[in-house]
Amino acid sequence: MDKKQDPIIRTRQARESDRKAIAATIANAFKYLFDTITKENAKVEALLGEPDVIDIDMFSVLEVPKEGVKHPKKDSDWEIASVAGISGRRARAVTLDWKKIRKHLSLPTSIAVRTIAALDTNRPGTVPGTGLVEYIAVSEKYRGKGTGFAEETVRYAIENSMYEDFILWVKPNNDVAQKIYDNIGFIDTGKETARKVSAGLGKLKILQVEKTGLKQNKRTFERPCG
Repeated sequence: MDKKQDPIIRTRQARESDRKAIAATIANAFKYLFDTITKENAKVEALLGEPDVIDIDMFSVLEVPKEGVKHPKKDSDWEIASVAGISGRRARAVTLDWKKIRKHLSLPTSIAVRTIAALDTNRPGTVPGTGLVEYIAVSEKYRGKGTGFAEETVRYAIENSMYEDFILWVKPNNDVAQKIYDNIGFIDTGKETARKVSAGLGKLKILQVEKTGLKQNKRTFERPCG
């Protein structure tokens, strides 16, 4: 039997042209959370796609060849399969303000989103010199299939970040996510977020890793030359 071919991927810093794709990936991956506020996922996606809501410079993406493309040579041959953001103490990967929220959502929904934003996207952030890894999202097409894309995206984001120390939050009962983060090198700090982060999530476990403590990826991928 022939050995299964390693998937072809490329990881890189996000670009302005990726804004809509990143917004769509996040909106879909976190639909279970947004659904506690509104069922209008398309409006959430439009909100995230607004200029200055997502800070492109704080995101990394992993791409795979589009269906039918065996030998990708140009940018249009690729599609985004997963994303990850890293926020700092003063700068956020995603920032929501009232005007942008109201532009897309009803008043009751806007109030709910603003409440979450005050706790989540607009909070002061982490301790100085520490990056907060967040908005880890895999597109629906590749989610739950054991591709390893989330792990590889987070690893790339950390390796290419200005920070040396990183934390992230995870639900205590999310065994799948915790396994991914363990593979990367994150360890449980034994601490929780001080208060509920977002609707339906409750308090989250805080995991931590240093850049020098990253574990080598056990999976193999094929990467294009050049």
